[in-house]
Amino acid sequence: MTKKRRHKKKGVFILFFCLVMLTIGGGVCWTWLNLHQKQLNQNDAKPIYNQNTMIITPTQTLTNDQKASYIFYFETTNTETAKKILSIKKSDTGKLFKVNIGTLIILDLGNGKYQISYDSLQNIFEGAGSKTRPIHLPMNAKGAFRIKNAGTGKIIVIEKR
Repeated sequence: MTKKRRHKKKGVFILFFCLVMLTIGGGVCWTWLNLHQKQLNQNDAKPIYNQNTMIITPTQTLTNDQKASYIFYFETTNTETAKKILSIKKSDTGKLFKVNIGTLIILDLGNGKYQISYDSLQNIFEGAGSKTRPIHLPMNAKGAFRIKNAGTGKIIVIEKR
């Protein structure tokens, strides 16, 4: 075999080897991208309160001593703010509020008797004020909460007769 022919065979072998390596590398990259995309889609599928999605809550059946019920939805971020106050009125029922950690929520419900509760899987609410650190609520305000964690939750208010 001549020297020229050996170089030609060697060049074809190197070209073939490079094509095989590119094919394998491309396949690995393609597989990684598909797996990564599936993980992103699974993360996006987690249910959260979203203002673009209608939040359907079963209508509560009121007992004889109950006048009305109000539900307020909250979505919090990891961002902390100092001294931000959100005043909520009865007319805000069914709305989604996007708030930051540290936000003080005041329930400005007016005169009347109310049963106030909250629900959050991430435990985002804490009562505001205590005997050692009192807060002064505005007139007719019935309660206050502070946001302490990121997550979602709702405050449920039932007005009594």
